[in-house]
Amino acid sequence: GEAGEFLLSILTEWVLQAPQLIAKMSLKTSRAMPVHGSDGIHGRFSAAHKTLTLFWGESKVHADVKQAIRDAIESIVEANKPEKQQHEIKLVARYIDFAGLDDTSKKEFLRFLDPFDEASNNKTNTTTCLIAFNSENYTKVAGIGANAENKFRELVQAELHSLSAEISRRLKAENIENQLIELFLLPVPSVEDLRKAFQAKIGWLP
Repeated sequence: GEAGEFLLSILTEWVLQAPQLIAKMSLKTSRAMPVHGSDGIHGRFSAAHKTLTLFWGESKVHADVKQAIRDAIESIVEANKPEKQQHEIKLVARYIDFAGLDDTSKKEFLRFLDPFDEASNNKTNTTTCLIAFNSENYTKVAGIGANAENKFRELVQAELHSLSAEISRRLKAENIENQLIELFLLPVPSVEDLRKAFQAKIGWLP
């Protein structure tokens, strides 16, 4: 959903220091229009090493965390297909004017996307993935007072640790355990409330 796309964009810019190149939400012509391919595309250029890292976003917001993990990994597998990558790169080239780059920077950036340019050898693809899911830990700490934050942190760390084994198993099963992936796991009290609050904020709900 749109809430997941928005949160993933913020985390990619903030944590990974990679500005957004294309927001798929901005390409929609209606709220019912599905997003094909990645949920957003970010880029990080290293002037010192003359390398470009492209971040292809996938967001999954599900009440059931295991279902969210399954859907996320299926999307990552699909997005890594060469024909899908080429489609996304064409989108970047087509909408590069929206990225806020000056003409010189835009020209240099496009060199990395040209398979016939030597600069393309210094381009790295990384998947960013946000998984938001319902967590019972919020109710477990309700009413315990001043120690609630520390207890919540302890419970969430244990929950995420148990999920890491499931994620690792599924990555290996799909033979993508060596794929570069930046994973954000976000436990929330209710994904349904998250969706409604976000849609109300952007004017999609009264």
